[in-house]
Amino acid sequence: MSLTDEEYAKCFDILKQVSCEHAVTVRWFHNTLVPALSHKDRIKILSIGAGTGDFDEQIIATFSPNMPLEYHFIESNPHHSQELEHRFSERENNRKFVIHACKFPSEEIRSEKFDIIIMAHVLYYFEDRQQAIVDAMKQLSDDGVLLIVHQTGLGVNQIQKQFRVNHNYSCSIQDLANILDNLGSNYSRAMLPTSLEVTSIFKNETETSDLLMSFFIETNIKTLSSQQQSDLTNLIKSLSFERAGRFFLFHPVGILLVANNQSALAQINISQFGENLP
Repeated sequence: MSLTDEEYAKCFDILKQVSCEHAVTVRWFHNTLVPALSHKDRIKILSIGAGTGDFDEQIIATFSPNMPLEYHFIESNPHHSQELEHRFSERENNRKFVIHACKFPSEEIRSEKFDIIIMAHVLYYFEDRQQAIVDAMKQLSDDGVLLIVHQTGLGVNQIQKQFRVNHNYSCSIQDLANILDNLGSNYSRAMLPTSLEVTSIFKNETETSDLLMSFFIETNIKTLSSQQQSDLTNLIKSLSFERAGRFFLFHPVGILLVANNQSALAQINISQFGENLP
């Protein structure tokens, strides 16, 4: 059985505490995309599946305070959308925040065009991923780009292939690249080395470890048998490395940058701050 919205929100909070991914990805964004947008008088961004807005808040901070920015959030999880409302309730100088508590695509923004559309770890949850990408591409401005941040085939994806109950969720960045190839899309790709600290799983920190493992398999860990839980723990340990008594799961993040026009990609050196995917 999949996690409820409330369970997912609790698991997600734990994941944020043990992951360095946001910091690495935001640094890449700052060094790669922000300079390519410096010529614009105003920037309009859409974040699909924004969660609690932690990642978006860091993305917003990469832009100069003098750059006018209109930032739209789409989030269907009511627990997360409430957090977004609280976090971005006040309009700041040169900043406009718009929160859409709904699923994508939405009639609320159907006519809008964006310079950047962000789909960060959200395409797992679309039944038709290809259509979701097509719908997002329709809402790009002429020189706009779609930024897809997604897991690679390493780390959590290796766990999901064996333990995730709903295997429709367990797709990797390569699966998405295959979709883009089928669509004939213009895109570039890279991989950013990141990791997750999984020490709690091996130190009997039950509450934290249960939430983390539940997030990995998108299922409440308590619904697994004792043998399945043991097998899952052993698999995570076999994929982890130890450093000074702490355990980490190598979990690189994949980047896909997609555009309707090849000229939009030509201005961006996507590989400069990451490693090329094989």
